[in-house]
Amino acid sequence: MMRSHYPLRTIAIAEWLKGGIALSAGMVSLTAGPKEVHQWISYLSARIHTGHARGPFAWIDAHTDTGSLDIVAALCLVYALVRGIEGWGLWHSRRWAEWFGLLGTAAYLPLDVISIARHPGAGTVTLLAINVLIVGVLALQLRRRASGSGGS
Repeated sequence: MMRSHYPLRTIAIAEWLKGGIALSAGMVSLTAGPKEVHQWISYLSARIHTGHARGPFAWIDAHTDTGSLDIVAALCLVYALVRGIEGWGLWHSRRWAEWFGLLGTAAYLPLDVISIARHPGAGTVTLLAINVLIVGVLALQLRRRASGSGGS
């Protein structure tokens, strides 16, 4: 009996969406000026309740000028490519992608907890819950694979 691939494919779609968002952000950084990027960062950090004074948004905001927008775009492209490759691997039930997703997502968990402590709210709690769920699904898939009862 073949196991359902829906959980892995759902995670793959989420990775592709994150890659698409990063690619869009990279394109915005190429077409907009530093002022627009600063406004976008302020808007985004307010919408997802992460706080603008600290964390990655503050770092990006402080280091964004006309000369650095190409670097921001390049980093967004690299991130999008990584998310795309991971998504492809998960869609096709590749073990390397399961490990990559598990380790990569688990690395965010301490940051998610810190984010909740600094900026408690539904958004930060939801993000932690989603990441814990992803880690659990991938760990279960790898365990099933190791025992020979699931995956390809």
